[in-house]
Amino acid sequence: MVVPHIRLSQSAEYRENYINNSNLLIQRTLPSFKNTLNEREKINKKIVEAFTYADISLKKIEKLKPFLLNHCKNEGLITGVNQLREKYLPLSYEIALQKLKNDVINKIICLTIDETTDRCGWYAVNILFSFDNKTKLAKTEFLSNVNASSISQFVMNTIHFYNISYENIIFFISDNASYMKLAYSNLSPFLPNLKHNCCLAHILNLIGEAWVNFQKFELVDKLIMNFKSIFTYNSQKKIRWKEHLLQNGIESPTLASLPNILLIMIQKLFEIFTHFVKTEAMFFVLKYFITYNSKRLINDLEFYKIRNKAIAPFVYSQIVSLQAFLSSGTRNPPISNEIFQLLNEENQDIASFVSLFSRAFILANEKCEKHISHHPALLFFKAIQCFDPRFIQ
Repeated sequence: MVVPHIRLSQSAEYRENYINNSNLLIQRTLPSFKNTLNEREKINKKIVEAFTYADISLKKIEKLKPFLLNHCKNEGLITGVNQLREKYLPLSYEIALQKLKNDVINKIICLTIDETTDRCGWYAVNILFSFDNKTKLAKTEFLSNVNASSISQFVMNTIHFYNISYENIIFFISDNASYMKLAYSNLSPFLPNLKHNCCLAHILNLIGEAWVNFQKFELVDKLIMNFKSIFTYNSQKKIRWKEHLLQNGIESPTLASLPNILLIMIQKLFEIFTHFVKTEAMFFVLKYFITYNSKRLINDLEFYKIRNKAIAPFVYSQIVSLQAFLSSGTRNPPISNEIFQLLNEENQDIASFVSLFSRAFILANEKCEKHISHHPALLFFKAIQCFDPRFIQ
């Protein structure tokens, strides 16, 4: 009886020790597993943040994995593209959204709203918040139709979503569309401190569109747009174009960038479709004129893109300079040396082209006067010139 008892005691002691040791093992394992899980979430969240910030598709992670496996620590914690999209992208979004909600508490905010059209024909409307010298995308809404009512409702929903006080919204910045102006009228009774300011970059775009819509420039516009759409949306057509170049004696053709392809295509176009175009010279005269004179509008656009610098004191002088340029062009349009040379080579009447270019400048100048001369902030920009060192005596 003693031996079985001893064996039983030893067995019970062993069982108790095993249970205790197992508990210790569990206590040591769970925290390490938890830390690994946190590390995994941290790494994958950082990857999503880096890729989205750099505007890189998450599917590229699969091609980077071999490099990461060889050269990075904790490389095994990086998940696949599906989990990055389904778990960590929404996680990063929620973290960024909550941070923005916290950042705008009790802040004075300027609203910037704009819309564009996606490939499905829906209107993508964006609202941006500007506060504390930074601008953040607050919300994007896809609408089947945009008008003053839908824009007003979208703005109010966004304000409520972020729990912003009505008194803290001071600016409504938009383009010059009539429905945007009406939306401001709808919002102003609810937002007592709201002022409307039209984006100068949009106005410059409208001035440029005066030439796009100019009937005499229709040839250039249609040609560029049609061939751009051919190559922008279909990679197979790029490949077939490469094969066409190879069959026509071009050695080692490459899929060149879009501008290079367009230049080649334009040359081929005149060889194949000459019955659609009276002369090749006519096209290049228009192209040279648009390229030469649109540089001024492009430079102005680049000026308004300047960030983290005090450009407001210089805005009025920039506007006055643009008005002088367009007004002068209505009487004496700038013509490049390439145009004079081409017209002389083709024995074309220069006076008729000068008259054509003057009409183009008249359209642009009328658009400028319509939108800029009545800009609500024009007097403000004029007044703050006093901060420009050139005005200090």
